[in-house]
Amino acid sequence: DSLSVVLADIYPIGALGFGEEAAVLIDRLVVDVVYGNSLTCGDCGPYNDGTQWIYAITQSSGAGSPGLPSELIYTTDGGANWTEATITGIGATEDALAIEIIGQYVVVLGLDAIFYAEINSDTGVPGTFTKITTGFVAAGSPTDIYVASPREVFFCGDGGYLYKSTDITAGVSVLSAGDVTSDDLNRIAGNESTIVAVGDNGATVVSTNRGVTFATATTEPETATLQAVTVTTDKTWWVGTGGGNLYYTLDGGASWTPKAFSGSAAGQVRDIISFGEDVIFFSHSTAAPAAQIFSSWDGGANFTYQKPRLLNLPVFDYANRLAMPQAADISVAANNLAVAGLAGNGTDGILLLGIAGTL
Repeated sequence: DSLSVVLADIYPIGALGFGEEAAVLIDRLVVDVVYGNSLTCGDCGPYNDGTQWIYAITQSSGAGSPGLPSELIYTTDGGANWTEATITGIGATEDALAIEIIGQYVVVLGLDAIFYAEINSDTGVPGTFTKITTGFVAAGSPTDIYVASPREVFFCGDGGYLYKSTDITAGVSVLSAGDVTSDDLNRIAGNESTIVAVGDNGATVVSTNRGVTFATATTEPETATLQAVTVTTDKTWWVGTGGGNLYYTLDGGASWTPKAFSGSAAGQVRDIISFGEDVIFFSHSTAAPAAQIFSSWDGGANFTYQKPRLLNLPVFDYANRLAMPQAADISVAANNLAVAGLAGNGTDGILLLGIAGTL
């Protein structure tokens, strides 16, 4: 007898050791974080394996403390040094909502606006931000971004609105003015031709043709606030809820299966990200509140929030967003994690980097 085995990818998985970053600069919730995508060998520019440039955004201080708008915190040397930068044009009470790298730009999503700044390709330092409001509709304020490519950028929003940009410097156009659902959409993600947006009251909308058309999924995970989503294949999606539940579908939304974990059915699942079909992270906060981060390296069959995958996580309130590098080396992408959230005192932000010495 003989057995034929075909492996798509082979890469090591290590234990992520976490450390707090930029604590002196951060005094408010860190809303989101993203890795830059420039890859150089060191002979043709500053060494960057996909983990050296990291960009995060903070929440505005709010009406009680005017004059402190959302700001950009970034590093160009893997966290050895951090710098604050002004997001030009953003108001003192206008929260930044999400951050992405789109081509040569770092892009921040704000209230009915996007702010973009060109990244210096040699240094990783962002230039001055420009504010663009073209195409956004007040009734459909954008809430999240998914980047399929620099020429295919999708936004979900309130009232079921969906937008697309083919040139981030020129604004957006409306794909759906609440035609598929009128519920607020909270998060959007995709993989290849499949794009999924989720929102209030179980709203789940999907495109299987790279955003040309959208429709409601056959079924919804539950009639609740859906606020986290990742798409690992065209048929396999993971969704997290405001009530602390986690679901997955293997058939493109025709049916859903709940996934129990330590602390599920309480608190909130705030974010889910994935690399390929195997490596998945999600952020959960208990009712206490206290942050938990779960990791799987077997496609979600098992999750752990402690050893052997996650080490040295401090006590903090919650992780608002997670990010993995856009790295050509699979082992780098799967073994680095950035965490943006709220510190244990409930007022300061926290930014964590998890780095694994691969096994």
